[in-house]
Amino acid sequence: MIVSALCVVGAGVIVALTRYQVIADEKALAAKAIQVAGDEIAQWIDSYGMFVSTLAAAPAVRGGNREEAKAFIQSIGASMNPDIQSLIFIDKNGNGAYHTGREGDLSDRDYFKTVVVERKTKTLVTNPFLARSTGDVIVAFVSAVTDKNGEVSGAIFASVASKALNNAVEKLKISESSEGWLIDSSGLIFAHPNPETILKMTIANSKEFGYEGLDKNAKYILSNELRGGGGGGAIVFSHPHRGGRAVLLAPRQNTPKRF
Repeated sequence: MIVSALCVVGAGVIVALTRYQVIADEKALAAKAIQVAGDEIAQWIDSYGMFVSTLAAAPAVRGGNREEAKAFIQSIGASMNPDIQSLIFIDKNGNGAYHTGREGDLSDRDYFKTVVVERKTKTLVTNPFLARSTGDVIVAFVSAVTDKNGEVSGAIFASVASKALNNAVEKLKISESSEGWLIDSSGLIFAHPNPETILKMTIANSKEFGYEGLDKNAKYILSNELRGGGGGGAIVFSHPHRGGRAVLLAPRQNTPKRF
């Protein structure tokens, strides 16, 4: 699940600074902005999930010939979406063949263990994390490869820079003073206008980053009450640079709960 958060400050916008009251019309407008951005995120996730699942079903990777699988991945990599940083065929032993031609041992990766070793799921979308090779924040999409007998024989992995999510975050605006965040189901901020907060700030530790009062709402933001309400909710806290502000929250039910 993703929680989308829209923060707004300014008299007559969403926050009436004298009473911090959310104006009904503006709340509806903000909710619509969150819905649009959330739908785009869901489509973004679905498209890459379909991409790796389609590759995992290709005869070139299911046939058991590693050299053929490597050549196939490299051919796809030559013309794939530039947002994809790495495309990898991983065999059952964790040996990865990258679209760039390099190889590496990926047997210690959690996604490999989950999909190939433990076989807990056939497809996986990871939480955002820092890539070891580039230091970029990425999201990984993994799909199991099965052989002709239906046994898991490896996986297809594609990593996508989470900067692609910024396009959706930018739409979480209804005024010049608003800003959008994306928060995963643990409360971790993984999309935010301030890059210093990404994968460092959580709702719980937000006071360390100068956000007064946000941490007190951690339980509510991540609660079943907010998720189940459908329409989201609103809270008030103090922004380190913009003073008092309100936050409109909307959970995205059509995104993976881990994300």
